[in-house]
Formats: sequence, C-alpha cells, structure tokens
Amino acid sequence: GRNLLVGLVLLFPKSAWPTTPQAFHSNGMVWEALASAQAIFADVWPVEGLRFASEFEAFFLMQMKKHKAAWSFAACRAIRLRYEATGDKKYFHLAKKAATRFFKQMATWEQNGIDQSM
Repeated sequence: GRNLLVGLVLLFPKSAWPTTPQAFHSNGMVWEALASAQAIFADVWPVEGLRFASEFEAFFLMQMKKHKAAWSFAACRAIRLRYEATGDKKYFHLAKKAATRFFKQMATWEQNGIDQSM
C-alpha cells in the first residue's frame, strides 16, 4: 500500500491532476487502485494515503459531474469498493448513475453496429 502511495504522489501529484491530459478511464483506474488499497490495508493505511485518496476521489467525482456521458469500468469498481467500505449511500447513487451512462453507451454501440463481444 505504501509503495502505491509513494508512486502516485511522485508520478501523479495533485498539482498535475487538472493539467494532465489524463483520460477519464485512466483516472478511474487510479481511483480504483486507491480504493482497493484502502480496502486491503484499512488498518495500516497511512494518514497521508487517506488524505491523497480523499482528495483524488473528490477530484474524480467533479470530473464525473463535468463529463456526464463518461463512464469507466474501473470507476464503477471504485464506487463499489467505497460503498462496501463506508456504507455511504452517495456511492449507491453514483453506481446507479454510472450504470445508466454505461447502458446509454451500449445503446450507441448497437445503433452504430459495433460488436461488443470483440
């Protein structure tokens, strides 16, 4: 857990979040990694890790509001992990929104004749 945190802080500092041309899904993977580490190392996760994870989660949730059509499997998993860890209903509502976004995207694929089994 500490290695993940040190790597993220060094390679992806908070100052770079708004300026890095990070794709929505890539940010979702970062959030998923943080949520997974928090779940696995809950008893020993350092305070700076909790702060970094909390700040990144807030940043990512703002991105979700900003990019209303965006979705990510990794972000969905992060939402589920955070709901399981906290029981906070906001994550349940986020999961419903993410699922709606996904099914809208699937409908677009079907309209365009894209084979989703690829």
